[in-house]
Amino acid sequence: MHLLALMADKFELEQPDEQAGSSRRPVDDAAAGALSLLHGDGAHHHTEEKHAHKKVAGGGSMSISHDDDDKEDLDSADGATTPGAASDADPSTTMSSQQETKLLITFLLMVIVGTANKVFQKLQAIPMYNYPNSLNLLQNFVYVPLCFAYILPVSRFGLLKNAIPAEVSAMSKKPFVVMGLLDCITCMLLTFAAVYLPGSLLILLPQAAIPISMLLSKKMKGEKYAKYQYLGAFVVVLGILVVLEPLVTQRHVADFTCEAYDQDEFCALCEEEMTEEGCLSHRTKGLQSGLGGGSFVVAPWNEGAGDHVTLRSLIQNNSSSSSTNDLDGEICRWVPSDSAQPSSSGSTTTTLIWSVVTILACIPMTLSSIYKEMSLSGSQSNIDPIFLNGWVAFFQLLFSFPLSLPAGMTSNPPVMPHELPKNIWDGIKCYLGIGTIMAGCHPDDQCHESPLYVNVFLVFNVCFNILIVYILKFGSANVLFMASTVMVPIGNLAFALPFMPGSTPLKDSDIAGLMVILFGLVTYRFGNNFKCGVSHWRTIPPLPWRRGKTRYRRDPGILNEDQFAWDAPVFDDANESRMGGLRPPSSLLQEPLLTPIQ
Repeated sequence: MHLLALMADKFELEQPDEQAGSSRRPVDDAAAGALSLLHGDGAHHHTEEKHAHKKVAGGGSMSISHDDDDKEDLDSADGATTPGAASDADPSTTMSSQQETKLLITFLLMVIVGTANKVFQKLQAIPMYNYPNSLNLLQNFVYVPLCFAYILPVSRFGLLKNAIPAEVSAMSKKPFVVMGLLDCITCMLLTFAAVYLPGSLLILLPQAAIPISMLLSKKMKGEKYAKYQYLGAFVVVLGILVVLEPLVTQRHVADFTCEAYDQDEFCALCEEEMTEEGCLSHRTKGLQSGLGGGSFVVAPWNEGAGDHVTLRSLIQNNSSSSSTNDLDGEICRWVPSDSAQPSSSGSTTTTLIWSVVTILACIPMTLSSIYKEMSLSGSQSNIDPIFLNGWVAFFQLLFSFPLSLPAGMTSNPPVMPHELPKNIWDGIKCYLGIGTIMAGCHPDDQCHESPLYVNVFLVFNVCFNILIVYILKFGSANVLFMASTVMVPIGNLAFALPFMPGSTPLKDSDIAGLMVILFGLVTYRFGNNFKCGVSHWRTIPPLPWRRGKTRYRRDPGILNEDQFAWDAPVFDDANESRMGGLRPPSSLLQEPLLTPIQ
């Protein structure tokens, strides 16, 4: 139980001192930017974390107060060093143990809820495939009433020790407008990407926020970074290139694919088939004779109400074309992938395009994070995080309506501006479990799952943002970084589970990319705790058989000494009076190195 707290303390105590001027610990912007992608809409909900650990190592202010905890820690520390105060230290020791227990529980919940938040972000997009605009508007809307249900009574009646004072309520809302616009662009890009990308890429690609954040922070704020952070960011970029390589080379694309003669009617039916035998088994022959005497087979991909629609269309199409049909009633055909129609072979190209969009979404997200820090510095740095997120979510929702016009034309299939109101309304119906589209490559055959997946995602997303506040209250930003790093491999592997809807098996590029990106994350966030400088290695005494032949000729008895005792004296050949090594032998010490435990 103490391990997590000790690790967090170690990470905090070993932070390197930054140079004067504009330099500070740069993990704030880059890591906060990367962590913000773990939140459901990927944009405005990372503000609690950003302001809670703003300038963690640099001594900046924080929106979560630790004054009482710090005072108690100081009092307990003084009591522990005062003779005869053992009885006074017991309450503080109990309180510290309770704090560690809360930290451990919060850390575990953070990993579980954060992973579930990312998994359900993809699961909700599966039944809502045709309605990404509706999904985006729903996610932005839900935070407005939730936040203002807290903002209005607290600001009006001064609740919670006047958490939102009058001067904060009356502050200019112009900064929130800019934040809302940047977060709206980020949220919209990531929501659309969640529809068209496999789940594993939704975990790995957002880590591009680290190098992008470093670049923008250095350019706009003059931030300075340590060498290990440059190394970590470079490794992350390499890992992303490893993940994208199969999409560029298309080496994982099958040689043949199954496509429908009538894409509007049977696209989904044929695209489900992965073998030639299954593809060619779908025929319309024998329908006119009462569905007998033929080889007619229909895969029931739309169980329930939609089956009669497909069957009726089969009968109508067969009755009008049976006299001229020379394909023996075939519905699907087995064709080379490079000659297939775009709806069949364009999946790899679509995945590559939206992968690039996901990486580009890190730019407005990072700009929003930087703007929040620059705009809310000084007296406004202690602004209530829910107040901030509420107003940002409000303007984010307003910007979502005009931006949904160009966004709809990028969806698949494209939604023209005059079709957008109907598409949004159909999306709301799908959210309620009512499907509208029953043909094409992506029919609404899973809308009955939308209420479960979407609502569960919203619950996990709200809980995730609450846990961010608590993990910063009971621990530190470093514990948050550890949790986010652990979530990367867990979330990536979760999408490969066979029972996961829309699961995809892990390929060699996925495993290699995961390992490289994970190594880059660990190097960037915690590299200063594991690095060993040259000066550290110079203090390690060389082994006896590597100390030169001259020493053995002078002192043959040296071979009898303990060769692996780090406290053994080490003589310099040029100056035998100088002692080297980690520490001199115990016979030369005036007093013990460590005070005995009382």
